[in-house]
Amino acid sequence: MSGSPTVRRRKVANGESEGIQSKGSTKSDPPISEIEPDESDEDVGREPGNAAGEDAAPADPLAPIREGINTAPCSAEFWVVVGTLVLCIVGVKYLENLPRQPSERVLTKEELAQRDGSNGNPIYLAIVGQVFDVTKGGKYYGENGGYQFFTGKDGSRAYLTGDFKNDLIEDVSDFTPEQLKGLVEWRDFYHEFKDYEYVGKLEGAFYDSTGKPTRALEEVELGAIEGLKVQARREAAKKEHPNCNSRWSQAKGGEVWCEEGYPRRVLETIPGAKPSTRCACFKGIGFSDARQVYPDCAPDQQRCKTKKKDKKEEKQEENQEEKEQEEKQEEGEDPPQKADDVNTEL
Repeated sequence: MSGSPTVRRRKVANGESEGIQSKGSTKSDPPISEIEPDESDEDVGREPGNAAGEDAAPADPLAPIREGINTAPCSAEFWVVVGTLVLCIVGVKYLENLPRQPSERVLTKEELAQRDGSNGNPIYLAIVGQVFDVTKGGKYYGENGGYQFFTGKDGSRAYLTGDFKNDLIEDVSDFTPEQLKGLVEWRDFYHEFKDYEYVGKLEGAFYDSTGKPTRALEEVELGAIEGLKVQARREAAKKEHPNCNSRWSQAKGGEVWCEEGYPRRVLETIPGAKPSTRCACFKGIGFSDARQVYPDCAPDQQRCKTKKKDKKEEKQEENQEEKEQEEKQEEGEDPPQKADDVNTEL
């Protein structure tokens, strides 16, 4: 039982031990001074010198550090403290010696205009407010180059409209999400193309004089994200109802057909995109105002003739063919001309 006294056995001269005697023994009990108490529960953990049971002093929060400093050099606690201090010092020195990024350069439109390749100047262009050095592409962006009109300015709008006379401007506020997606892809191209170097930002529609993004840039970025969603919706629609095969010639006009299903002229209204038309293949022969049968073509026919294209449409196709030929010639050396997915009305 905790707290009960015990008797310490003592060796006596005759080699016998004595202690508490059994009942009926004639020997007297040992003196109180020779009885030592067991450690009681209250004594466990009591600090030396605090035998009277006084309340312990509040814990010192710095005690571990003080003890570590006062610890013998060979103790584990000492080396833990030393190791921690060394790591802190090394970490601070490492951070101090890290290379500091210089402030990003912000150009004015006047400064950008001077970087057009003339008089030995480098060749710069900007897209969505970001400036790139395209001097290594001088064959295309330099004097008499096919893309010289882009240099010395931010012609973001023309990248998507193809109007290199009137649209070499920053304003893209009326672009659809898909157009903004295409514009951001153009910007990403200049970042990724190994021969072109990112220079900084242009003070204007997309960044202020300190290089801080404007509301116009935020709208471009958000619009591009929405453009990805529109693209996914469009691809899902095409997967459900694939595009028709088509061909056209000056002599015979146009023809659309489906290997499986029946051709229908469809007006698509995809959320976030402008309404567009395309020829889609449907498994059933049903039709409606939104799923029209081609003129002079029976609902169950898999091939249908289409109207001949007018001069304007022919001119558009010629321009497109010329552009595709240029792309093939310049592939691998300069950015191919990107074009929006054009749903030609058939």
